[in-house]
Amino acid sequence: MDNNNHNNSPQFTPPPQPSGSNPYGETPPNNHAFVMGIVSLVASFFCAPFNIIFGFIAVAQANKAAKLGHETSSTKNGRIMGIIGIILGIAFTILSIILVAVYWSQIIDAFDVY
Repeated sequence: MDNNNHNNSPQFTPPPQPSGSNPYGETPPNNHAFVMGIVSLVASFFCAPFNIIFGFIAVAQANKAAKLGHETSSTKNGRIMGIIGIILGIAFTILSIILVAVYWSQIIDAFDVY
């Protein structure tokens, strides 16, 4: 028996991927940053701490898209809206803390039962 046969067997090579495509089939996060930026701005009117969280998610998604080479105008707009959302969230959170601290005695008196 000849043992040299498996030295000459053809090796499997995967087909080359087209340039710019994601080999795992994932969609690039182009619009994710834009959507999270919008959610971040809208959340500022309801709950400021969520605004901060959604703003950081929007900025992270925009950075991820830029790193993968999929940066578009919606990604840039999402990053900008995310940053604005973070700033508004921090400002509204600080304002809420100040208002509660200033009016704390009135809040307690309103719920005081005699």
